[in-house]
Amino acid sequence: MKEPNIAEQLLSLGQVLQHLREADDTKSLIETTLSYLKHQFAENYGLIWLGLYDRLDHRLIGKGGVLPQGSLEILKQRFSLTSGDLLEQVVMQQRPVAVA
Repeated sequence: MKEPNIAEQLLSLGQVLQHLREADDTKSLIETTLSYLKHQFAENYGLIWLGLYDRLDHRLIGKGGVLPQGSLEILKQRFSLTSGDLLEQVVMQQRPVAVA
């Protein structure tokens, strides 16, 4: 596997962040983010999922991602968050957690 070029990664990240700052609609933000994540991480990670938090209904709404196989529609499901659940803790604390 080719070693990542740090300068190229920083340039790519800078371009993505600039586009995110300038975007004025959610669809563009999601497409840009997914494209960047796929390009940078899909080779090393079998699953990439992007979801939005719906504060009013306390749930996550899947917006897409990467699967090793199968339909991507599963990544667009809605997940209700229950108090105390691991997923709810991650959303509320805004900190990642490792899942094995």
